[in-house]
Amino acid sequence: MIARIQFLLLAGIAMPLLLRAQDSTQTTKTDTRRNVFTANLDFQSRISYYGRTDSLKSSLLNPSIGYQLKMGLYAQASMIFINNPVNTLDYTATILEGGYRFGQNKKVSGNIFYNQYLYEKDTRLIQSVVKSQTGFNVALETKVITFNINGNLKFSNKTDVGAAAGLDHLFLIRLPKKHAAIGINPTAYAYFGTQNFSNTYYEQKKLFNLIPTQPEAVTKSSEQFNVLSYEFSLPVVFVYKQFNCSLSGSYVLPQHLITGVETGYNMFYFSAGLGLRI
Repeated sequence: MIARIQFLLLAGIAMPLLLRAQDSTQTTKTDTRRNVFTANLDFQSRISYYGRTDSLKSSLLNPSIGYQLKMGLYAQASMIFINNPVNTLDYTATILEGGYRFGQNKKVSGNIFYNQYLYEKDTRLIQSVVKSQTGFNVALETKVITFNINGNLKFSNKTDVGAAAGLDHLFLIRLPKKHAAIGINPTAYAYFGTQNFSNTYYEQKKLFNLIPTQPEAVTKSSEQFNVLSYEFSLPVVFVYKQFNCSLSGSYVLPQHLITGVETGYNMFYFSAGLGLRI
């Protein structure tokens, strides 16, 4: 059973790091907000959604484009291609996102967003029951550490409530004469939420024989607000003028797996990306 892609969550962590590293190539401290076009190609070695994964050890490729107005409004689109021993770069979904980013170049920053998921017919991904999502991210930067919080709602046959809390510290190396910067950002996150999307997937795909006691147990587990996972990552971003590249290693520890419905275990995976921001 393939678990829901966590790539968007990783992108939410990496974006503030990229923005801070990109801003460091500027020679002035004044507000540098402007209209920005972005194009990225990202790879993730394992599909993971809070440590929930698939038996095929699938990886994913994610090309995306976006445009942000200087006032902070933005829109972006990304496509998901799955690779495993059965499918080679199989198109799976398109994800559309719109939102508003605030507080760039300030100590408090973040965004509000809305995602719409467009899935390929007969996809076996768990997130195929989640039609859309909305939420917010907020980061409070201090001299020692940055505090991050996230809240979101996922909409399927039922609504799931999610949240996250994290800590990170950015080590930034500026190369002003070369218009470049390197950002190293050790990060720790705890993710929380309900899991009705798993129960909905169970009901729609009918993965089990319907024994009377099982659906009740699954529903009860799905509706509880629990810790879903702990995750530790080390993103590294290199920015040269309008170009950037990134590499991140992550270790995830899933929590409160629903027995018989979800598959997951402690695991390491990595992400890599190339990008353009003009």
